[in-house]
Amino acid sequence: MPFTLTLVKRVVNRRSTIRRVYSLTAFTGSYTSSGGVEGTAGDTIDFTTVQNPTKIERPRPPGVINGSTANLPKTSDIKVLRTPDGYDGYVEQNAANPTLQNYVFRIFSSGTTEVGNVTYASLDGGKFVADPIGVIFEVETPFKNN
Repeated sequence: MPFTLTLVKRVVNRRSTIRRVYSLTAFTGSYTSSGGVEGTAGDTIDFTTVQNPTKIERPRPPGVINGSTANLPKTSDIKVLRTPDGYDGYVEQNAANPTLQNYVFRIFSSGTTEVGNVTYASLDGGKFVADPIGVIFEVETPFKNN
């Protein structure tokens, strides 16, 4: 995994859901383009390795329950709130085998144009890697699945 995944906060809201906000920082290595195919390539996010420095309760979203992946957060339940230096980011379920260990992070330069195969250090002259805040995204799940 070419970045650090950290739980930033956990919010219980009135809509009977729990929102977990995560950050991706310390990008290293290379990004692999998916060629526009949702849920493939990009970089893998493994929620089982999430760092929890402030000891927030349950740092990862719910996983496989009773052998079913139906309760995993879907792409529509994940919102990327911030991506460095004007890029757009998406966090998606893996198309072939969705588990907490293999969500997909994809980067777009504009609209529907995914960045090509590139080192993170070369994205926008190194500004992507140098950004201290990184990528911020939230995962929303119903109480019943927590």
